[in-house]
Amino acid sequence: MITTYRMRNDPPNTMRPPVMHKVSTGPYTSARWGDYSAVQPEPGSNTTFWAHHEYAEGNSWRTWVARIDLPGLLGDMNCDGSVDGFDIQPFVLALTDPAGYANQYPDCDINNADVNEDGAIDGFDVQPFVELLTG
Repeated sequence: MITTYRMRNDPPNTMRPPVMHKVSTGPYTSARWGDYSAVQPEPGSNTTFWAHHEYAEGNSWRTWVARIDLPGLLGDMNCDGSVDGFDIQPFVLALTDPAGYANQYPDCDINNADVNEDGAIDGFDVQPFVELLTG
């Protein structure tokens, strides 16, 4: 099974690179396939999903389960699943006091402040963050 996704800030009509989770090792030619396939979100999480699917091994099928962790929502600095005015104070804290941000928001990912995705959390992220807020 292969998964891919797109984040809200990704360019339209694009997807992130695909990830191969499980490869079959043999053919399976039954007319039924996919009866035991699904993807469900982790309860209480906006970024973790559980997937299960079938794969062929020899002349029979098996099932597998995979945890899929997506990156956090860029700009969502208080981890409530949206980018809004409640993210301004934590965003400023992430820029000015990373340790303070980590202490105040221990379950959040400070890398969500890297809104321009250049690998650094700095002043170059301010304008893209404002653009997220204003649409």
